[in-house]
Amino acid sequence: MFNKRVKSWMGFLGVLGFLGVL
Repeated sequence: MFNKRVKSWMGFLGVLGFLGVL
């Protein structure tokens, strides 16, 4: 469960970083 939450956060930060680059 913890690992799943970490992956969710990493994906969320990845999207923010991607939008920040655009």
